[in-house]
Amino acid sequence: MEKKDASKDSKMVAKKRLLKEGAGRSDDPPPKKMKRTARPAKPKDGRKKEGVRDNSASVTENDGPAKKERTEKRGKEVRPMSSSSSSKKRRQLGKENEVKNEESKGRKEKASTGAKRKTKKEGKVVQAQNKKEDREKQKRRKEERQKQAKSKDVYALGVEVKKMWETLRREDCQPEERTRLTDSLHKEVKGKLMKLLFAHDTVRPLECLVALGSDKIREDLFGEVKDCLVSVAKAPYGHFFLVKLLKYGSKDQRAAIFKTFQGRVADLTRHKVANNIVESLFNEYANAQQRNHMLQEFCGPEFRAFKEDDVRTVAQLIEKHPMKKKDIVRHLGDNVNTLVQKGCYNQSLVHTVIYNYLQVP
Repeated sequence: MEKKDASKDSKMVAKKRLLKEGAGRSDDPPPKKMKRTARPAKPKDGRKKEGVRDNSASVTENDGPAKKERTEKRGKEVRPMSSSSSSKKRRQLGKENEVKNEESKGRKEKASTGAKRKTKKEGKVVQAQNKKEDREKQKRRKEERQKQAKSKDVYALGVEVKKMWETLRREDCQPEERTRLTDSLHKEVKGKLMKLLFAHDTVRPLECLVALGSDKIREDLFGEVKDCLVSVAKAPYGHFFLVKLLKYGSKDQRAAIFKTFQGRVADLTRHKVANNIVESLFNEYANAQQRNHMLQEFCGPEFRAFKEDDVRTVAQLIEKHPMKKKDIVRHLGDNVNTLVQKGCYNQSLVHTVIYNYLQVP
């Protein structure tokens, strides 16, 4: 233990000697001391002068002579601003602000004038639109007045026609009186037939005129109606006039009616009013060939335009055109479905169509 303590003490003594020897060497230079820079002197008032640049703070003792000369020149060139120059600057700033305010006012005035112009234009557009609407209203009122005037004329005409009809339809009306009344009634109705056909009360005198009038009167009445037979057939009251024409008209008139209905038989049969005319044509006035043509129209659009004279049933038509069987059956089935759905299955023509559809192999 004593040997270990002695070795530690010897080591400590050696370290102390080395430290002393290193501190006593004169080869190393002494450490430099930091030099303080001179601060600028403050004015007595404790305020900095306006416009004066403090150049002394940027110059130190270590700086070279060139930098000192530059700073001295700058200090000489910069002069303090007087009170008169500051007031001039304030005036200039005030003038600039006034100019800016005037410019902003001018812009606002321009914007307000532009908005006023826009509002004026919009007002003019609205006025023009209102004028157009007023003109349209005036036109509508004028048309309504004209319609009312026409309806008044039709009403007055209907009253006169019904007065004649009251005496004409009686059984005790004499033949001479009847011919006179039919002639006068025809004169009143001539050229105005389409105005009276679509009302329930004015169509009855026309039916009576067709039934009791002469052949010449019937020919004149048919001449007025022949261009619009389809619309008359679809009318709920006008189709009664067409029924009377079929009953009391000539063969040429019936043939003309049948010709106008060609190509439209399937469509008119689906109509709840016009199917009565088609039924009367099929049952009472058409011959065998015409009935076969009417049946063929249910087999497709091709057979509405081109008829087969030697074919009586749909089965025979399929035998003649086996390549078109699918189309014929499809069109026939579609027509049967629509007729059944609409409730138009009380006519004999519809019964024959359904029967032929069921007979297809």
